[in-house]
Amino acid sequence: MKHYLVFTTAQDALAWFRERGYPTFSQAVFVEPPLSEGARRNIAEWAQLAEVLPETGIPLHIYWVRLTDSAEQSQDAYRYLYLAVKQFANRYPQYHTLFVVRRRRGVSLMCAYFKERQLRVVSAPLEPSNARLWETLRYSPEVPTEKHWQRILRAITGEEAMYPRVEQAFENFLVELNEILAEAQAMIKRKVDEGRFGEVATLSQQAEQIQRLIEKVRALWASQGELQRFPTLVAPYARSRQQPSKRASTSPITPRAAYIRPLLQALVDLGGGARVEKVLARVYELVRNQLKPKDLEKLPSGRDVRWRNTVMWARYELKQQGYLNPNSPKGIWEITDAGREYLRQLQAEESQFSESR
Repeated sequence: MKHYLVFTTAQDALAWFRERGYPTFSQAVFVEPPLSEGARRNIAEWAQLAEVLPETGIPLHIYWVRLTDSAEQSQDAYRYLYLAVKQFANRYPQYHTLFVVRRRRGVSLMCAYFKERQLRVVSAPLEPSNARLWETLRYSPEVPTEKHWQRILRAITGEEAMYPRVEQAFENFLVELNEILAEAQAMIKRKVDEGRFGEVATLSQQAEQIQRLIEKVRALWASQGELQRFPTLVAPYARSRQQPSKRASTSPITPRAAYIRPLLQALVDLGGGARVEKVLARVYELVRNQLKPKDLEKLPSGRDVRWRNTVMWARYELKQQGYLNPNSPKGIWEITDAGREYLRQLQAEESQFSESR
C-alpha cells in the first residue's frame, strides 16, 4: 500500500500549519516531553508547533511527536503513542491538544477527548485522501476555537456533526447581519455628510444594537460544540435504500470555502488583478455549474445576489490572510505572491487527492 508523506520534519510540519493559517512559533523547539520516565524513553522528538489562545474558552496546542527508531519498529509502537497522548491529556486537561505524529508509514494526527466521562484517544492518517480532515485543518481567527476543535475531532473520529444545517444557518445569519450593519454604517456616514446630525444618534444606536446581536450570535455559534454530547437524532421512521429522501441532505447554499480557489484562479486568469465586476464575472464562469438555486437569489435586503455576497466574504478572508493585496486601489482586487503560491498548493492538493482515488 502506498503511503503519503505530508512532511518529514517538525520544521516542515510547522511551515505546513503556518500556511494553513495557524499561529505557529517561529521555529520548532524540541523539549523534554512532560511525561513519566517510561513514556519519555520511547520519544525521540517532542516539539510544540502552534498555540491558539482564544479570548475565552480552552486554548488549542499542536505538538510534533516522533518515536525512537527502536520504539517505532516495535509491535507496541501505537501503544507507546497512545499512552503518551493519554498521559499528557490527563496532566493538562486545560488544553485541547493535537499531536502530529511522524511514523514510518506516514503522518498521523492523534488527540484525546472526554466522552461519557472517559478519556478516549483517537487517530487518523493525514493525507489528501482523507479529504474531510485535510480541509478541516485550515484555521481562521473568525471561527471560534472551540468550534474549530469540534470540527477536528469529528474529522478524526469520522463522526458527523449533529446539526450540519444549523451550522450553515449560523453562517448565513451572520452574513445577513453584517450586511445590515454595513448598510447602517453607510447611512450614518451619508447623514453626517449631509449635516443631518439629528438622525445620526438614532442610527448609531441601531448600529450598536446590531453589533451586539452579531456578538451574541457568534457566542451562541461557539457553544454549538456543546451539542455533540448528545446522541444524533434519528428520523421517526426508516426509509428504504431504494427510496431515498427527496429532501437534499446537503446545504442549499454553496459554502464560502468553495469560492476560495475560483477567486484566486480568476485573478490569475485576469493577469493578477482587475476591477471587481470583471473578477466576479470570471468567478461566475468558473463556478456557475456548481451554483445552487438559492445562490442565485437576492439577499433579503435586495441589495445583492447571494453568491456574489459570498464571494465578497471570501475575498475579505483571503485579504486578511495576505493572499490578496489589502492596499489595492479602490474597486480593484489583486492577488499577492503568497496568494499565487496558495493557489498552486490548492491545485497540488487536489491533484494528489484525485490520483489517490
